Amino acid sequence: ACADNYDYDAARNRCERCHGARETLTRAGNLAAIVSLAAILIILSLNRFGIRSYWAIVMVALNCKGQARGEDCNLQVIEDVIDTVDEDAAVDDGKAKDGGVMLDEARAARSVAAANATTDEAGDASTVTGRRHVHKKIITKLKIVVAAWQISAAAETAFPQVHFPQVFAEVARLGGVLGLGIFDVGSLDCVMGWGYLQKLVFVTVAPVLLVVLGAGIYRWYLRRTAETHLFVPNVTYATLLFVYVCIPGISNYVITYFACWSFDRGRDSGGPSDLRFISSQLDFKCGGERYHSWAGYDATMIVLWPVGVTVAVGLVLWRHRRALNPDVPCSKDSDYPTDTPIFAREVRRHATAMRELDKFTKRESDASIAALEFLFEEYEPRCFMFPVFELARRLFLSSAVAAFYPGSAQQVVVAMFGAMISYFVYAYFEPYMEDNDDTVSAVAQAQVVLTYFAAVVVYVTDETQQKQGVFSSATFGVFLVLVFFSSFLAAVYVTLLDVFGDENVRRFSNWCLVEAPRRLSSRCVGALRQVPYVAPQESTVKDQEDGGTNWGQEDDEAARPSIAGMESSSFKDPDAVFLVQES
Repeated sequence: ACADNYDYDAARNRCERCHGARETLTRAGNLAAIVSLAAILIILSLNRFGIRSYWAIVMVALNCKGQARGEDCNLQVIEDVIDTVDEDAAVDDGKAKDGGVMLDEARAARSVAAANATTDEAGDASTVTGRRHVHKKIITKLKIVVAAWQISAAAETAFPQVHFPQVFAEVARLGGVLGLGIFDVGSLDCVMGWGYLQKLVFVTVAPVLLVVLGAGIYRWYLRRTAETHLFVPNVTYATLLFVYVCIPGISNYVITYFACWSFDRGRDSGGPSDLRFISSQLDFKCGGERYHSWAGYDATMIVLWPVGVTVAVGLVLWRHRRALNPDVPCSKDSDYPTDTPIFAREVRRHATAMRELDKFTKRESDASIAALEFLFEEYEPRCFMFPVFELARRLFLSSAVAAFYPGSAQQVVVAMFGAMISYFVYAYFEPYMEDNDDTVSAVAQAQVVLTYFAAVVVYVTDETQQKQGVFSSATFGVFLVLVFFSSFLAAVYVTLLDVFGDENVRRFSNWCLVEAPRRLSSRCVGALRQVPYVAPQESTVKDQEDGGTNWGQEDDEAARPSIAGMESSSFKDPDAVFLVQES
């Protein structure tokens, strides 16, 4: 709780003096001007050679990974698009015969269409995952990483009794911007003089207004382009994406209204034995007429946001269950022998995989559920209800635990128990279409479990006053930071594997981690071995009496090779000579 004219800065974890309205607006205007100018320059520079054609080159190159190895990977298509860019870029703006059109975008579009048609013709099981658009694969991994970051960042704010290392606390507060602090309107306290109740209304109403405003602007844009048929699927997809990101922050704000901390007033206070304040707003008392009058509004927002959104998602998915998990005929029995248990198990696994493949193909061709694609696009048909579990998991671990006996050991233990259940559920079902996504999910679940385990360990360490242990050191904080970014690093690695191929990435990694250090070390060792070693001579009695310290200086200088001699005879590698000279 900050004093008047002060605002809480979550990044610095302290109260900062409020800036005036004029200074705040000036800073915001300067930032908007810089971003707008940079965007205009980028658009103009790309427009000089045609934005769509360059984007076509990138998408064709990335989609080539979806084809089986050994094919030409539509290299001719890429060459056609590149030739189009080069030819049309050489035409003058004023001399173009077609009225100044710099780029034959129709030709590039036909090339991309041919590439997509060729890719869609590949029907074997090895190329099914490649047919998913690249941006959808990236969005799936981002959803996994953002969810892990939101939950890990919530551990720092939901457990005030746990004193994490400072380096991890700062990283977690910055990571909270990805969801928990997306509607952090602390600066508005200074500009508009808002209190806790005004911020509560803003956090619960602003998302709806933003969705309505964005939908209206997009509808106006589509009317100008005569593509109004894209309004419903695109707006639905964008709305679900927006709700996916901001729902933990909204839920955390409305749920903590009923999470109260108690403070002892002392025996001689003459009043109640303790004071109770809202855990997220320590200048707002739990109790009194104002608190109870707003309790109904907050309870309504809990029903509409965390509970209502989860139930609505479940009802929508269940209503379209036949399209999400369609019935397909069972495949014929395999000719492999099934009398051995290992063969029977593998045959069943193969039959299940082929059936899921048929369901996925049928689901992809169903236009009735295209608007809901954001919810189920990354899950296998058999796990079509998994988005409900994922949403409930995020809300429980990031918001609900904040209201469960706040400040107690039970709160940390319950959160740890929920993280472990989530880990085992994902490990058992492996719900994602692609194995790479299951790998990233496993790392993300392990990240959450380790973070909450660290919360338990740090809490026990503080309670037992073991200030000199390893869990109180800065090294443990660095370890937690690495855990915090583990899911992101795993997502980047598997994305590189998906785009460039396993062999290329492994070859490059092997060169960076093994081959390059080996070559460098061999050069260094080889150069040092060429330097003759001269043992120091013992000083004579006369030198000791005279106080001299030049033991055998003449012999040493005679034995020391010259740089010219190194370059001419002793060293054949100029890099080795350079290393010796530097040494």
